[in-house]
Amino acid sequence: MKQVGRELGLRYALEGSVRRAGDRVRLTAQLVEAEAESRAIEACLVTVGFDTDRRRVTALEGVSFAVERNGFMSVIGPSGCGKSTLLRAVAGLIEPASGTLSVFGASPREARLQRSFGFVFQDAALMPRRTVRQNIELPLEIGGHC
Repeated sequence: MKQVGRELGLRYALEGSVRRAGDRVRLTAQLVEAEAESRAIEACLVTVGFDTDRRRVTALEGVSFAVERNGFMSVIGPSGCGKSTLLRAVAGLIEPASGTLSVFGASPREARLQRSFGFVFQDAALMPRRTVRQNIELPLEIGGHC
């Protein structure tokens, strides 16, 4: 097991970061040592799956990690290994089938509703009929701040 990112205050280790088992891909991590009160994000045995027309796909299986407050973590892997799925689960946009996630001590959904963090989508999500300024103001309008 290789320890990663300790100099940045991040205490976790990745073990076999990506494993392919047939059509199944697993992104696994093992928690090393992080104080509960200093965690910004904590995932414990998170599993996320999807049903397709032909089969059940397990995108993440048994993922555990912790990121300390003011810590930094990079999620790196090949296309289709579950990086975006992991980020969507942490943001509360999808629910894990099993395991637990917390963001600043709350559920991802609660943290998102409290505006404890921001989320930038991988693909551009601009409204084509709006100006640049109007696109920037859109989240403020939706949140009732404009």
